[in-house]
Amino acid sequence: MKFNEKLIMLRKKAGLSQEELGYKLNVTRQTVSKWELGQTTPEMDKLIEISKLFNVTVDDLINESSSNTTIKQDKKSNGFNKKYIKYIIIGIIILLLIAIPIIVKIYDAKTKLNDAKNELTENVSDVLDESKSMSKDIFGSTQNFIGQVNDGFNKSNVSDVFNEINGFNKNTSTASFNNELNLYSGTALGLNVKSALEKIIEINQTENNQIIVKYNDEKTRDIAELRNIKNKIDITKLYDVSYDYDSEGNITTAIITEL
Repeated sequence: MKFNEKLIMLRKKAGLSQEELGYKLNVTRQTVSKWELGQTTPEMDKLIEISKLFNVTVDDLINESSSNTTIKQDKKSNGFNKKYIKYIIIGIIILLLIAIPIIVKIYDAKTKLNDAKNELTENVSDVLDESKSMSKDIFGSTQNFIGQVNDGFNKSNVSDVFNEINGFNKNTSTASFNNELNLYSGTALGLNVKSALEKIIEINQTENNQIIVKYNDEKTRDIAELRNIKNKIDITKLYDVSYDYDSEGNITTAIITEL
């Protein structure tokens, strides 16, 4: 491509008229026209101004073998840049369309999670308060119960036990007792019942006259089974303890009933 053809292409690509190009180069429109008609060629200083104006080299302007390729490549490069920017904008829009619903869902999930957390905190606080109140009530009730049991046991049951022992002593000689189990007869606290059972276990291990224990549906003199019954006794509950005696006044059977 010759210089004049290149100049026409570059001027039109830039959207300039011959008069506007002449104004930028400080020449007349007629001079530009002569350049484009191939009648004259610009001086070197004008060639340099033209190369700077259209962003090409002087060699591209005057060299017929290379200028066409360079100019075409420049044109393609500008078109590629425009398409590239267009694709970037479209990609950003698509990403925003995808991301916005996700962000909204995440925000809603976070809000629901915070609400659930607050509700759980309130419920736990209520449960703790209720537990503290119940603990106080249970503790108070337990103290009252133990106090009542102790009062009843200390004031009446012990007296009854000793009265029974005294009455028994009047009719039976001391030598006829095979143990002190009579101390635990009548109404007794579970703690005392455990002591009586421990004594019975000791007697059955060391003496020939073994004692049978009746508890609920169980009836045994076996040591292992007696220990099992002892483990079932609740120290806070009340039990009725009675005995059967042989003709010599020895205890043969202990009957334990939960009240």
